[in-house]
Order: sequence, then structure tokens, then C-alpha cells
Amino acid sequence: MLIKKQMSNKKIYGLDLRSLGVFRIILGITLIYDLIFNKIIYYNSLYDYTNGIMGKSYLNSEIYRESFLSFLNSDYEMPFVFVIALIIYTLFISGYLYRVSSLLTLFFFAYISHKYFLTMTGADQIITALLVFSVFLPLDKVFSVKNLKTSLKNNVEIRSIAVWGILIQISLIYFYNAINKTGISWLEGNAVKIALADTITSNMSYSKSAFYFSNLFSSITTYTTYAYELFFPLALFFPFKNQKLRCFISFFIILFHVSIQIFMDVGYFHMVYICIAFLMLPSIFWNKLSSRKLSKETLNVQYPTIKRVIIISLIFLVIQRNFFNFCNRLTFSDTAIYQVVYYPFKFLNDLPLSTPFISQYWAFYSPAPPLELGILTIEGETLEGRKINLSEMNPFDGKNHYKTEKSDYLRLLTLRMRHFFNLAKNDSKYSDNEKIIELRKIWSNYQLSRITRQHNLKDYSKIDCILYSCTSSSLIEKDALLFKKINLFNIYDRNSNIRQ
Repeated sequence: MLIKKQMSNKKIYGLDLRSLGVFRIILGITLIYDLIFNKIIYYNSLYDYTNGIMGKSYLNSEIYRESFLSFLNSDYEMPFVFVIALIIYTLFISGYLYRVSSLLTLFFFAYISHKYFLTMTGADQIITALLVFSVFLPLDKVFSVKNLKTSLKNNVEIRSIAVWGILIQISLIYFYNAINKTGISWLEGNAVKIALADTITSNMSYSKSAFYFSNLFSSITTYTTYAYELFFPLALFFPFKNQKLRCFISFFIILFHVSIQIFMDVGYFHMVYICIAFLMLPSIFWNKLSSRKLSKETLNVQYPTIKRVIIISLIFLVIQRNFFNFCNRLTFSDTAIYQVVYYPFKFLNDLPLSTPFISQYWAFYSPAPPLELGILTIEGETLEGRKINLSEMNPFDGKNHYKTEKSDYLRLLTLRMRHFFNLAKNDSKYSDNEKIIELRKIWSNYQLSRITRQHNLKDYSKIDCILYSCTSSSLIEKDALLFKKINLFNIYDRNSNIRQ
């Protein structure tokens, strides 16, 4: 139920109806982009039951048992799911049958991303969180198939507990990204330099971008990033000049995340944050685009009791999950007093991270950028003793900028693999970790299956997983990427014909 009330004050504690409409459109476009360019075109590499990395090895693994969809251990339904999802996302963009299409959009996106949570990214988790609160917001009132012509004239601000919910969610994403950055590189101003040099995510080779890695540039951008994330909630709810401040925030978000995408390939993060930027645009932005002065109106949305309880419960879940995720990393979490306080919330926080909306751990490059910046690749040795790179992309080809995979999801999974292998290399307790061993098996089976289709195994005496290691400490000390070759494990051996 919507209760109209004229308001004259310029403070914003709600969301402009036109911003909600544009947010819906851009979010829907982002969903379709992700579905087509990150999932469908890489279907064989990612989801094919026989050859995909998320195929039978993953679906029959103990890792997959953590998924809330683990009872579905085949991929045969996925082509149909993708087609239906494409239709639903299109309906979501149009605003047609919004109540139904918003729920179905949330369901299909969560189904696809959380069934294959091994390749789930931070962008996927943010979209899930945004979609949860979007179900309760009137995103279809403007810029939809029903209200296209009068959209710019709708100088209306929406205020509701759902608005507060989505704003709190966005604020917590930024705030906890900041306070989780406790590594020395953030304090010394080296974090951006290290992140830009990462061979897996960098969009250009170190030599070509060395100009941008000056110590002054790194310090300015490192401290700016930290301050931007830390003070974002304060700026969002600041009571003075809030409209102008929110305009600045929106444009800064776009500038900040597009700049990251220029230098780093971290998937479609920038598109997700552009959605957030448009969501927060205040009425003064849209009124500038209108040819005449518009009177401002505020709609206070009143929900039925059941919906109100659900929204309040979701807000409570978000706040406590973020708070305890942070506290559980601190030393005092082992104390008896903390455990007494934490106990009533423990069952909520013990839910696996593969559960939709539960993945509230925001720690992008936290506590610090990776210590290991090296290249994880596959190398074969021919019968004549020649070494040949067998990765999907040759990382030492200059045009590839150290990349070994075409798919963003595979590339970010490789980043995760490198992190686990680096832990195992430096600490024996990780080398015996069952999940890491199983992850290595899934990854090895996928790589060997791919290589078998593209090469004749009889031509090779062995195939190994190689890490060309380069640490962040050596980068800071030598100001260069100095690689050290480390043989991690064997994938194929002609003599024994065993996969290890």
C-alpha cells in the first residue's frame, strides 16, 4: 500500500523512483551480459558434464555436497535453465509482470550461481543481495513498458524499510571491505601496486604499465581506495547537502570501478557497481534532464505484516552476519565472553557460504592483495624433452598478458587455486587438506580432459602443473616481476599412466 505525502525538505533518506527504474534496466542488462558472455559461450568449459570443470568431477565431489542444490548432480537441465533465465531477465528489464519476474529473476540467478558456487564471484554475491531487496521495491513504476512516456516527470521519492534494507546492504559491502583491509601493504601504500601487478587479473604486462605503478601513484590510489570504502556509509546518509553529495558519490563510483576495469580483469564487478551508482542518483539529477520544474512528492510504502517481518529479518540477518564475520577473525573471538554472546547467532552463521544471501563476507583484496602474484600454468614435456605450454592461452605470449584462461570464471578460479597451492607450499597442514586435494583433482581432471581433446597424449612423457612464482615482497623490493619455476604436481605420466 502506498501513502502519498507532500514533502519539501531536500534531505534524502529514500530513493528516487526514476533511479529505481534505471537501476532495474541496468541490472537486467548486467544479468543478461553475465549469462551470455560469462556462462553460455563457455558452456563446454564450465558446465559440460563430461568435459567442463563444473562437470561430473565437481557434481560428484564432497565440495558440491555443501551446495543447497547438491541433490541435483547433473547438468542436463542447464541449457533449459539458461533459455528460461534469458526470458525472465528480459521481462525483468521491461518491468512487465514485475512481482513475478523479480522473484523468478532472483530464483534463476541464485540457482545458476549457487549450484556452481565453486566459480561464484563477489559480483555474483552482490547481485544476489541486491535482488533480494529489489523484490520488495517498486522498480517497475517508471521506465517500464507501462509507464515509459511519463517517466522523467515522476519526481517521487520512495521511503520504506526495503529502501533502508538495500542502502544498509550496500553500505556494509563498502564498510566491511574497508575494515577487513588490515594488511601491511594497505598501511604502507603498496596495495594498489601489488594488485595491478597480479599476473592473473592484470589487464596489461608489468613492463607496459610500469608508469602507473610509481610509488606516489600507488600511495595516492591505495589510501583513496581505503578512505572511499570506509567513509561511504557516512557520505550516503550524511544529513547536509545530501542530494549533491549523493550525485558526487554516484559519479565517483562509476569513475572508480571503470578505472579498475581498465587496469584489472576482475569479471563484471564494474557493471554491478554501475547499477549501484544509478540506484543512488537523487532527484536533482533527473530534474536537470526535465524541461520544466517539477514538484517533489514522497511515497511512504507500508507493507503487510508478513512482508514487514521478512524485510526486517533480512536486515537483521545482513547486519549480524557481517558483524560476526568480522569479529570471528579477531583474537578475542576465542574468549568465553564472546562465545556466550555469539552462541545465539551461531546457527545462522554456520550455514554454508553456498547458501544464497548468506555469503556476506566482503573482503576484496583483504586483508591484503595476494602474497603470490605468479602464473599457474600447464606444461608438457615431449618425448624429445622439449617443454611446451599446454594451457588454454600461452601466458608468455605478450598479447595474453600472462593469462592462461579465456573465461573470467576460470581465470578467477585459477586465482583461487593459486592461493590454495601457495598455502600448501608454505604450510604442511594445507597440503593434507581434503578440500584442497579434491579441488586439485577437479581442476586436474578438467585440464587433462581439455588437453586430451586438443593434443595427442602419446607425444608427451609427462604433463605437470607449474607455478611461475613471483611474490609481492620481491615486486616491492626489485620493482619487477621475477619468476621462479616451481613444479607443483603431476597431471599425466606416460610411464605410469596415472593421474596423481
